[in-house]
Amino acid sequence: MSVATPRIRDEAPGNVGICFGRSADGYPVALVGETAFAMVPVRNGRHYLVMGWRIRRPMAEWTRSDFYGHAGELADEA
Repeated sequence: MSVATPRIRDEAPGNVGICFGRSADGYPVALVGETAFAMVPVRNGRHYLVMGWRIRRPMAEWTRSDFYGHAGELADEA
């Protein structure tokens, strides 16, 4: 049984809507407008920033298969 991670919403004026959370796979995820991002592990301790679009389920239900491309390597969550 997994526990849903609540969304953290940035309510700054003029933002298109930014939310952060964790996927069903445990990946850190973000939603900016209709574009979804996740930080997924690859090999040798490296991670990629992957993207998805118009994922209509809650973040806690997102899986790796919801994402289709990557924008490059990330050093860490910071």
